[in-house]
Amino acid sequence: MYELIILGILTSGDKSGYALRNILENIFTTRRKVSSGVLYPRLDEFAKSGWITLYEDPKDPRSARFAHLTTAGEQHFLKLMEQPVAYDSKREELLHFKCRFLGSVGPTIRYQILTEYQAYLEADIKAYETLSVHMQEHIQRGDKQREKYHYVLESTALDQTLAQAKLTWVKQQLHSLEGA
Repeated sequence: MYELIILGILTSGDKSGYALRNILENIFTTRRKVSSGVLYPRLDEFAKSGWITLYEDPKDPRSARFAHLTTAGEQHFLKLMEQPVAYDSKREELLHFKCRFLGSVGPTIRYQILTEYQAYLEADIKAYETLSVHMQEHIQRGDKQREKYHYVLESTALDQTLAQAKLTWVKQQLHSLEGA
């Protein structure tokens, strides 16, 4: 995931490690802290792979290291954008990141990413609907854990509302693409 995000960030220009860390910390929906111990080894790996070059700006008093995206790095980024997202716990987050970088790819890849995200969200909404029906059945039965089921039902409604809002956005983007 860091490959896609860091290379995507660098498509807009060179960044210092400090700037990259700040952007990364703010790009995650869970507001994760990104330590230097995570970031700099990744940058070194990317440099060894030829995706970026690292350099120091002699004018910078802090001797900050800057990352520059190479042609190979840009090609690798585009390859990552084209790849379908694995069905795992990071799927939602990765699709969301891909949407942030839609401006870096052509219409065909945009369409591919958006339709993949649409299918994912529609499946989630269907699962939330099934869970809601199940929880309502438990509540109506007068089960001892009725209050517990009520809160599961309420939090599922929140999840469903968020997924529906994302789906609306995706459909708007697809509509814009189709109209272009």
